Amino acid sequence: MNSFDTEGPTRGDGDTPRVFWSPDYVAPSHVFDTTRKSEAVRDLIVGRGIDPVSEPPATVMASTEKLIEELHDPIYIEALRTGDPMDLAASQGFRWDAGIWTMATSSTSGVVAALELAIKHGFATGSLSSGLHHARRDRGRGYCSINGLAVAAEAIRPRIGLDDRIAIFDVDAHCGGGTNELIDDWALDHVLHLDVSTNDFDRYQPCRPGNELHRATSTADYMATVERMLGLIIESGCRAVLYNAGMDALEMVPEQDLRRREELVSSKLRSADIPCTFVLAGGYVGPGLDADALADLHTATAEAFIG
Repeated sequence: MNSFDTEGPTRGDGDTPRVFWSPDYVAPSHVFDTTRKSEAVRDLIVGRGIDPVSEPPATVMASTEKLIEELHDPIYIEALRTGDPMDLAASQGFRWDAGIWTMATSSTSGVVAALELAIKHGFATGSLSSGLHHARRDRGRGYCSINGLAVAAEAIRPRIGLDDRIAIFDVDAHCGGGTNELIDDWALDHVLHLDVSTNDFDRYQPCRPGNELHRATSTADYMATVERMLGLIIESGCRAVLYNAGMDALEMVPEQDLRRREELVSSKLRSADIPCTFVLAGGYVGPGLDADALADLHTATAEAFIG
């Protein structure tokens, strides 16, 4: 049964929280954008009245944690839980502590909860967590421990028709090699994976016909590819979209174009009546971008889809 199979909201019900966040999203002691920025984005969303924010339901938390354990190598799961062996527990790229497992299960549950809600009620939803698209079945990589995109795609499979597909649309600057690997490992044949990147990190050869990775070479190329891939998604007749809304493409793409990207994706999917769940994905403090500006940039995603 769908975790939201109760008397629920209809499209556009502003009283129903459509954005998920929990203090557990920032549980690790390691201070880094991936482990901290979601709270700042949450504060902006609430402060601007964009949407109430809800923690993932307990039922979804329990079922998602179980699914994570079933899908991943048990040695890796034990390492994330206990820190032993340490090299595997810290394979995502920063030192292990118990909060890493807490964050991984909670944030993945938020993605699952949001995607279930979007499909059931036909409107946009979001989780203020990163998609963590570099994580594999048996290890972390690139600051990613558990791939919430792939887990959510597997979790939603029993809740859609046998012939239905969903799309994972990844606009993070870096290639989603972990997602591609898990689509193959877990036989996620119902997933259309379209990926436009600006950086070759985690580059891969798509494992399924129709899936695509494009490494953009300019702002114009990036924006044109986003629009082209949106067309492919709409033509596919997919049941829903899981949108990995990275802002780290700022290394190539100006801020005004990234904000325009969010409006474009939102408007195109809304016009096509395709439910969408967004996650924050990459985005980092650096020259010309402090923590406040980074949170504001990520908030543009929620403003486009929910506001």
